[in-house]
Amino acid sequence: MSRPKKILFICASPEEVTTLRAIADALPEMRAVFSPAYGGRKVELLRSLGLLERTPFGYAAGRAVLSKIGDLGLPCEPRGLLGDFAMVVQGLGRISGDNLAGRALVLVEHRGATALPPPRSLADRIQVCAASPSSVARLVQLGWSRSNIELTGAIDAPAEAAYHAASAIARVVQRVLGAASRTESRAHLEETGDSTEA
Repeated sequence: MSRPKKILFICASPEEVTTLRAIADALPEMRAVFSPAYGGRKVELLRSLGLLERTPFGYAAGRAVLSKIGDLGLPCEPRGLLGDFAMVVQGLGRISGDNLAGRALVLVEHRGATALPPPRSLADRIQVCAASPSSVARLVQLGWSRSNIELTGAIDAPAEAAYHAASAIARVVQRVLGAASRTESRAHLEETGDSTEA
């Protein structure tokens, strides 16, 4: 029996831990792990110089996120260090992570998340969950492809609406993960050849 797929939830703030946890709760068949925001060598250098303390990549923000993860009793895997996660879910805004190559991403809009233009290197692998029709229009204006935007509702809305949004986002995650798995299987067949062929 294969192990459940692991999803890395990267959190830029303690509030985002709570927001993204609702999505993890709607995906009981998956393994969810949580991490503070992180980046590559350039980010680490700037952080060591104290230049990122007013951003999600600063030491203070990282400690606050780790504290919230611990308070909620959530599985913690800083920086996705084990490297065996199948995909990433994080808030809409500056994309965190320097080990995302080949992995699908789902970005979630919520209060406090600032939409940015899509990164060229990752744009085709990102699905954005938008809170409202006006958000969809704004994302398209920023350069996101409409086919990569899903209107799911606001994850930080009042209780019932937030529950429906979390469920809608969970369905997006399942669909994206399924599509990524099929792509991976096709690539594997192309590399090894179909053993059923004569």
